Amino acid sequence: MFRILAVLAIIPIAQGAAAQGLTDEMRARIARDRGAFLDAASTAIAWFGDDRGLNAAGIDDFIADERAERRAGVMQMLLAADLSADGALGRDEVARIAPSLSPTARGKLIARHDQADLNGDGTVSGAEMTGFAAAEAQRLVPDKRAEDLRLMLLFDQDGDGWVSFAEVKRAIAEISA
Repeated sequence: MFRILAVLAIIPIAQGAAAQGLTDEMRARIARDRGAFLDAASTAIAWFGDDRGLNAAGIDDFIADERAERRAGVMQMLLAADLSADGALGRDEVARIAPSLSPTARGKLIARHDQADLNGDGTVSGAEMTGFAAAEAQRLVPDKRAEDLRLMLLFDQDGDGWVSFAEVKRAIAEISA
């Protein structure tokens, strides 16, 4: 999915006629890798659109889902180290579990514990953990990602608020011509 977002993020799209407002460099990028863009667009529509295509609410739902997944991943790492199951993660628990982890996971756990411990008392409380996970999700899935995805909506040639794969194909054909 990240490849899809990366492809969509680098292609600003013009309202109405697809070729309007695009720089020569942007046109060349689309024309050069038309298939990759069409693959990315069709996958994006299939993942968070419906039979009408993709709309802004679908993008919002996708971004919320992606942030929820990131939050859950951060929480999972921290909670998995909570050996006492008290909902808080102490420095002693991190020290006890760290040797069983790969070097990469160990480094992430130590860094995340340190970053989440806002008051510096050596223990990440449930509230600190939740706040840190939310902040990490926002950092990993920034508002810019949603803005970039919304650019695809500018291919909505009939103005119904939905961009269909057919509209994307027509716009890409126009750009590639």
